Amino acid sequence: MIVGIGIDVLEIERVIDMLQRYGERFKKRFFSSEEMDIVKDLPQKMAGRIAGKEAIYKALSPSEIGLRWREIKILEKNGKPVVSLSGKTLKVSNEKGIKALYISISHTSNIAVAVAVAEG
Repeated sequence: MIVGIGIDVLEIERVIDMLQRYGERFKKRFFSSEEMDIVKDLPQKMAGRIAGKEAIYKALSPSEIGLRWREIKILEKNGKPVVSLSGKTLKVSNEKGIKALYISISHTSNIAVAVAVAEG
């Protein structure tokens, strides 16, 4: 049974601006070292992952406060994005009875979009 759906769209230019402004601080706020190996400083990939994290957050519940971006990891398995949760985000997911999270990410040269589905 589907218990949540989330979607997010992010302009890649916003990520480029944040990288220029904050550099490593920006990257460390959003990405684990495993994720950094995947995105390789590419703004399109970063934007896709950030949109993915926001979509997952929305699928879990837009009213939850205190969830951290680094508690939502979007890794890869066989070239496909997979979700790994930790900390309070994992606790919220378990409390809501979520058994699986699915994510799809796409981008053009200008925007990134992600859709997440939470299944319980």
